[in-house]
Amino acid sequence: MLKHEGELRIEALCRAMRASRHILHYSLLKMLMPFLLILVGTAYTQDSLLVIHPEGLNCREVVEGLRRGLEGEYPLSFLIATDSTDRLDVAAAIKRSNSRLVVCIGNEATALLGDYQDIIGPDKPIVPSVHLMGAFIWSQVKDMRNASAIHYEVPFAKVAGLFTRTVGMKVKNLGVLYRPIAGYFVEECAKKAKEVGINIIDIPLPEAPEKALLALDMELKAKLMVDRVDALWIPNDFVIVNKRSLDDVWKSNLRRNRVPVFVGVETLLQPNLKFGTFAALPIQSKLGEQAAGIIFEIVKNNWRVPDGSRIVFPADIETVINVPQALKKFKITENALTEVDRWIMD
Repeated sequence: MLKHEGELRIEALCRAMRASRHILHYSLLKMLMPFLLILVGTAYTQDSLLVIHPEGLNCREVVEGLRRGLEGEYPLSFLIATDSTDRLDVAAAIKRSNSRLVVCIGNEATALLGDYQDIIGPDKPIVPSVHLMGAFIWSQVKDMRNASAIHYEVPFAKVAGLFTRTVGMKVKNLGVLYRPIAGYFVEECAKKAKEVGINIIDIPLPEAPEKALLALDMELKAKLMVDRVDALWIPNDFVIVNKRSLDDVWKSNLRRNRVPVFVGVETLLQPNLKFGTFAALPIQSKLGEQAAGIIFEIVKNNWRVPDGSRIVFPADIETVINVPQALKKFKITENALTEVDRWIMD
């Protein structure tokens, strides 16, 4: 369903008046609704931006940051993608809202825009796009035209550095688990890790889920017991971390080893999972502001993605620690905890 910001504000006002029992005002507003919608319709003749995000994805903070960063320069329209949304819906939304640029929030939104681009001929202009909040988003965006993206994942050398600075535990050998889908990200980050003296213990896994799960158990036993990694970095990959792998593989291997586990989403730090120890995560509202900055660069470049800005890392991050797990794995002081942005206690 496509919604323009003007329509959303009118609907919100109607709901507020109805809820607060301003019956007279509500009735008057209802009478004026056709005229107000005509006024809203004029906004579609302006350059606007289309935001696509899947139904159920909590992206409120990202959108608020985007609005704040845009400073009212461009009105936003929204396409909330459901299971039945397809590329024809995307095409209709872009046309109806007169969108000069599309912001895709989440992997599903990026996949939809990719499908839409497939029906546009190679000689026809493509509306620019900015992609964020997707796991290993570059694997989807790299073959798209006129597209820019912000990694959701923070470089693992930076995560290790923040862990050392806040907790005081030096990470010299970092185990990095990944499937080929994350290969580009790992390759880029490994270069930076080498520059700061962190030795990467490469742990590649097969792409196929069943084979990946079998290899995961063998690799963990080898790397944890033989290579003696100081910490493990785990990607945002549901194939590697899910209920089955947690129960069948991770818990038994981690129970025998005190190695801290760096994760990329807050849910994996929940103490009841007995899994993640530490995370450096993008601040979602700041992701929206960063996307706005990229949009202004694209506008300045005549609505084309400038060379060199196709993929960037998140600019603003926060550190989060699972305190019960940290206490089990290593000594942690009160001073160390004060250096961490957020704690998860239970």
